[in-house]
Amino acid sequence: MTLLATLMRRFLLPLLSSASLLGSVVGQTVVLDEQFRSCVVPPVGWTEVNNGITSGWEDDLCEFAFHEYGFGAIDNQLVTPVLDFSGLSQVWLHAVEVQEFAIDTDRNAIEISTDGGVTWSDVWVSTQTVDGTYAIEVDLSAYAGLSGIQLAFDYEGDNGNRWFIDRVLVDDQPFTPPPHWPNLPTSFVSVDGLFETFDLLGGVVPPHMATNSLDF
Repeated sequence: MTLLATLMRRFLLPLLSSASLLGSVVGQTVVLDEQFRSCVVPPVGWTEVNNGITSGWEDDLCEFAFHEYGFGAIDNQLVTPVLDFSGLSQVWLHAVEVQEFAIDTDRNAIEISTDGGVTWSDVWVSTQTVDGTYAIEVDLSAYAGLSGIQLAFDYEGDNGNRWFIDRVLVDDQPFTPPPHWPNLPTSFVSVDGLFETFDLLGGVVPPHMATNSLDF
């Protein structure tokens, strides 16, 4: 794979995939927003359960939390802080995952605990077999109104899979797909000789261009 293709998958595609999460919704209640930009994994307030076979969950270039393969029966969790869903009638988990060597995945899953991590239940299990960047959308509304909730990103296996996680957002808003039709400019100019520096616009989009937003 070329360097350009690798960079696109690791940086550009996660940005595009997570664009739907970047907006702030009127009335939105955010319970957790973690982008792993502190360059430390686990981030402050998070914990890790590591069975000691590998170094476990690590930082990747201050952009992702990631776990890679090793030798032996790996079973490591990256655990969120305790979350409070009381007062909410619906709860959603949004995240972005990048899969490398997805065909070798034994288990990439998101688990939930209501008893301080004593017991865990699956709320999402990756079924990807093709490398790429994917959005994770999980309805946690069955746990709305409860407190003392924790989520865990669980990596299991000893094959070649590498699992990257970015932009973990827990809120009370379901995922809304982007509009089918894009916005269009209000006017057009000839492409011949088009040159735009954006220097004199004062932050205003020129009329021959338009923005398209994938957020709410």
